[in-house]
Amino acid sequence: MLILILISAVGFLGVLLLTLYHRLKQDNDGFFKQNRQLTKPDFVAESDFRFYLFGDLYYPIAIWNHLILILLFWHTQQWILIIFNIALSLPSLISGWYFHTRKGKFKLPYILFCLELIIYNGLSTIIIGWETGFHYHVLVSTLFPLVCTSLSRFEKIILTSVSIATYVFLSAIHSFHLDFLDFLTEFHIIFDEIDADTTRLFFITNALHCLIAMVQILTQYIKIVSLTESRSKELQDQILQQEREVRQSLEEELIDAQRMQTSLLPEHTPEIGGIQVSALSIPALEVGGDFYEYLEGQEDLKIAVADVSGKGLKAAMNAVMASGILNLSNTYQKEVSRILFDMNVALCNSMEQDMNVTMTLAQFSRESKQMTLVNAGQHAYPLLVRKREVQQLQAKGLALGMMPSITYKPLAIDLQSEDIVLFMTDGITEPRNSQGVMYESSGRFHKLISSLQEDMTAEEIAKHIVEDVTDYMVDDKERDDDITLVVVKVV
Repeated sequence: MLILILISAVGFLGVLLLTLYHRLKQDNDGFFKQNRQLTKPDFVAESDFRFYLFGDLYYPIAIWNHLILILLFWHTQQWILIIFNIALSLPSLISGWYFHTRKGKFKLPYILFCLELIIYNGLSTIIIGWETGFHYHVLVSTLFPLVCTSLSRFEKIILTSVSIATYVFLSAIHSFHLDFLDFLTEFHIIFDEIDADTTRLFFITNALHCLIAMVQILTQYIKIVSLTESRSKELQDQILQQEREVRQSLEEELIDAQRMQTSLLPEHTPEIGGIQVSALSIPALEVGGDFYEYLEGQEDLKIAVADVSGKGLKAAMNAVMASGILNLSNTYQKEVSRILFDMNVALCNSMEQDMNVTMTLAQFSRESKQMTLVNAGQHAYPLLVRKREVQQLQAKGLALGMMPSITYKPLAIDLQSEDIVLFMTDGITEPRNSQGVMYESSGRFHKLISSLQEDMTAEEIAKHIVEDVTDYMVDDKERDDDITLVVVKVV
């Protein structure tokens, strides 16, 4: 009996020493220190590192326990369990430890480890009795799948189910006093019975080992859950930080785009005899590419109203480019149709295929009340208000930058005193009310401009129209398009 106690004590002490050594090894490598980190093998994924550490401890403990059990079984002459240990248990545990710690193969070795644990302790319970406590290991085995991060949820359920089914089977054998040894004795396999003291020793040993195993498993599981939560928080923090950086970048881009867009607008209103000119441009929250331009010459005044496709900094940069080409073309060309022709060729060569510029370009003579108009894809046609009658000036042509060698046909208009000409982008015509009806389609726009007072200045007309457009919208704060309007009134 003394020998059995010594063997059990050595086994228990070995488990404690292995656990302590593993903890100290981690600490020496910096596991419990904030300024250093335990070295992770390259073949181990970050998500499996905790389980790798668990296996690095538990495989040696399992091997040590089986060696101690071989001595105990040898002393109690349980030869079949000795053979099972030597032939199956130890080879599977040693190979599993090798693949776990050297190759990073976790799933299959651990499944075999769990099955070996279940079969081995189930067999031990059947052979040397329920009172020895080997069935506790089967019960504890239900917890082992929890700590393996490589197992799928389905695989964990299967392993846990096998453990529970085995424990229920062993409980039934014990409850109904079934004797499976009679079957084995028919094959001349003889089992020596063990006395009560030895049974109690086995019970105490198994109970202590199971208690240690439960503490280790639950501790490791808590660490894995804690690590998962920590990494989830870190991931969320990283995502939030990235979102903040993207938001900041977009805000900076928006400021740059707004600055570019503002720089395109004329700093002063041109003065030309016989006409009043006023303009208003309200940028949307998401910067577009609307701009208007005054091109003053000795003999004429040209007014351009343009809308560059797209939003943000890209649209603003394209607007800057279009404005530069417009001013350059005006230097060499006098006719508005030729200016648009040159612009179209230049933009076809410099802009991306999915980008284009719509533009209305009007020329006003200083000597006569005549306007020459060309239109490149601007579907918000200019409007002529004469004696409260509203007329669309439907000069037509393709947008700039879509197809080279396009010609633009001018439309000549003889103006009269009190005539009003409105140049605009679709930010004026396309806002919707709560019913989804566009401003222009509702008839409200034409009703408004046909009822303008004769004594209103161009500046007053521009403010009056823009105020009515913004009042018509569902929510001006959600406006996604620029509002650009140029008013010309003949006096």
